[in-house]
Amino acid sequence: MKKYLFFILIGAIVSVLFVSAIKIAAAQVIYDPPPCQLQTQAGDILVDFGGQYLLTDTVAYPPIVRSANIPAGHYDIYLQSFDGYDIRVDVTQPHEQYFVAFNNSLGGEVARTNPTPDLQDYVETAAWSGLINSNLYLDNNAVQAVAQHAADGSTGANSVRAICMVMRFLEPPAPSPVYSLSIQKTVRNLTAGSSSYTESVSANNNDNISFQIQIQNTGNTTLNNVYVRDDLPDYLSYTSGTAKLDGVSISDSLMSGGVNIGSLTASSSKSVTFEAKVNGASSQTLTNYAYVHAYNVGEVNDTAVVNVESSADLNITKTVRNLTKGTDLSSSVNADPGDHILFSISVSIPGDAAAATNVLVWDSLPSGLDYINGSTKIDNISTADGLISGGISLGTINPNQIKNITFETTVSSAGSQTLTNYAYASADNITQRQASAQVAVGAAPLYDPDLSKQVANLTWSNGSGTDNQARVGDVLQYTISYTNNANSTLDNIQILDTLPPYVSYNGNVSHNGVYYSGDIIAWNIGSLSPGQSISVTYQAIVESVPSDNYVITNTAILRATGLSDIISNETRTAVVFKYDGIIRAVTGGNDLFRNLALAVLITFWVIFIAYLIIKHPDFLQGAGLMVKTIGMRILGK
Repeated sequence: MKKYLFFILIGAIVSVLFVSAIKIAAAQVIYDPPPCQLQTQAGDILVDFGGQYLLTDTVAYPPIVRSANIPAGHYDIYLQSFDGYDIRVDVTQPHEQYFVAFNNSLGGEVARTNPTPDLQDYVETAAWSGLINSNLYLDNNAVQAVAQHAADGSTGANSVRAICMVMRFLEPPAPSPVYSLSIQKTVRNLTAGSSSYTESVSANNNDNISFQIQIQNTGNTTLNNVYVRDDLPDYLSYTSGTAKLDGVSISDSLMSGGVNIGSLTASSSKSVTFEAKVNGASSQTLTNYAYVHAYNVGEVNDTAVVNVESSADLNITKTVRNLTKGTDLSSSVNADPGDHILFSISVSIPGDAAAATNVLVWDSLPSGLDYINGSTKIDNISTADGLISGGISLGTINPNQIKNITFETTVSSAGSQTLTNYAYASADNITQRQASAQVAVGAAPLYDPDLSKQVANLTWSNGSGTDNQARVGDVLQYTISYTNNANSTLDNIQILDTLPPYVSYNGNVSHNGVYYSGDIIAWNIGSLSPGQSISVTYQAIVESVPSDNYVITNTAILRATGLSDIISNETRTAVVFKYDGIIRAVTGGNDLFRNLALAVLITFWVIFIAYLIIKHPDFLQGAGLMVKTIGMRILGK
């Protein structure tokens, strides 16, 4: 029995020593960095990095940024580095090095030092200080000194603390350089086949235009961070993907903030080209500005001019009403044989177009509709009956002017059928245009509206086409789609969307003919034939909402001649302050090894005691007797 007690005692002692060793090994002493020990003299620049970590194990700490007023010139650079904690005596620490970069006011790097030597291994504290660069040249003034680790985690880099830097001025830079830029903007009309760039060109609506920006360094030193941008006027639309620098494609951000085209050596030049499309039909002068600036050079600009020549245009619409049944004007009506039908034709010239001369309008009645003699009127004034037999002249129509023609017919057909009546218009230099209206004889209503709306979170994809979530600042894209499932053309279609509260329109919109006023976005679609579909999109940014899970709802409306407003389905976006994710915080040492050791120890004791019970059945009896004896002695019995 005593032999077993001896084994138990020895095991207990070993366990206590083992756990103590684990706890001691888990502790780690980190030594505070020393103060700056670099010597300075008059005129030196001292930068204190505070002994902050630049890298510890594989955790990348950000560079240490210090503001400083550092004139251009030649310098001797002194650095001090440090690292210290007790377990360094047992490990190697590769790449305990850092360097200092000097940045100018635009964030560009002017120069950088050599990296400090790797710190000594197998010591608790390691430090280094001394001359790291002799006669380092800064060709421009610097406003920042940035201490950065000389390696990264993938190269087995280890922690180093940047203590301080001393810069000893040696001599000023070479004589002051001359910083100067010139810019020249020219243009050519691609549609017209122009072969050379000039200061100005003539163009028509929808012409494709190419612009050229010539940039030259007219100073005596290299210019860095040369930025060029362009500001297109209204009625000129940039053609995406056409921006090029010396023939090589560059970012489309030329139109929104500008692009960095790099450096320009003295007297050298670079050429930027891009294309745009004229989208204004009225006579006007469009002036396009280009701008360029560089480090140490203020912004300069130049212009090129596009003279847009007026082009003729003409619109025609046609509507119908059933006088017998007292309906309003629309693109179609239902009728029975003998009903009295009125057709209305509107001819107009857009405000941005030239006047149309020798305007001729005529109408082609289908079989089943009989013209009523003497019923034709122009702006409610009776005129000759030539409309359906060769046409009538409207003379000259000026921009923003509308001419209205009406005439009447009688339904002479029987049976269920749809009668389509076409009207036509033409003028000098304007091709023939047409419009139509329909009479459904004995038929059911023609329209089966189908307007749908969807929403997508472009920043954080989630949810369905009608229900999703968003955070403040996310970009939502709304898509409105409509299919004309009727057997008749819809005219004067307009889609409207009113921005709901807590979103702001960001200007990114699809489809021409859109305008934005207040909180309303509207698309003028025109006509839509049976079976034809239209889809428009726009984007909006989520703003701050009053509460978590606030729901932004939105619908769209479609309008057309002869239709009541069609309202789309509703989209719903819940704005959340938090969203699903995992945040894991770790404090203190890593207990994995300690927990593993304790598990092994417990397992050992369980197996050992089980062994004693199986091999020596009298063990439990002896142990019980021993416990009883000890208890009696404690009680004094």
